[in-house]
Amino acid sequence: MRDLDAWALDHVPGYPHAAGAPRLVETCGPTDAPPPVAVPPAVPAPEPEAVPGPAPAAAPPARRRWAVAAAAVLLVAAGATTAAMVLGEDEPEALPTLPSTGDGRLRPETTGSLGANTFTDPRTLQGQAQPIPPDTTVQVRCRYYAPSIPSVVPDGFWYLVDSGEWAGRWSPANSFMNGDVPGEPTLHNTDLDVPVCR
Repeated sequence: MRDLDAWALDHVPGYPHAAGAPRLVETCGPTDAPPPVAVPPAVPAPEPEAVPGPAPAAAPPARRRWAVAAAAVLLVAAGATTAAMVLGEDEPEALPTLPSTGDGRLRPETTGSLGANTFTDPRTLQGQAQPIPPDTTVQVRCRYYAPSIPSVVPDGFWYLVDSGEWAGRWSPANSFMNGDVPGEPTLHNTDLDVPVCR
């Protein structure tokens, strides 16, 4: 038992404290043999030049299990990435073309006191530029539902502008007066007389 205990001290990292158990020699009961005498370590002789020899001993089983698990995780991750690249899953799906026709009649709409921003696509908010100044009347072709940002809620509609430098651009419907009187309370976030885009 003493030999096994000595071997465990030399070859098992953390023995016996990592297991939270006493040493093997402490669990075997009394013995008639005298207790082992501690021998001071011998002075190591100088190491000879390294000569190629057999492969190093295999890692302990616990380390080997961790290495195998890590390799498996890396293999699965590499496989998933390769599959995604082959299948093209990392590319976002293209959005359908925006509708751009109303009923053939344009409606006048006037911006409020803050003016109105315009975008090339109300779903993604791409192409923000060319704001319409405050109190400017423009013609709008139709309205489109795209609640892409909180500021267009509760209605969520956008107008397709058909006037001047803003023609072909989208602007939030609630940035316009929508028939309300300037200086009076806002009653309409959208002019429902504007047809839905088709």
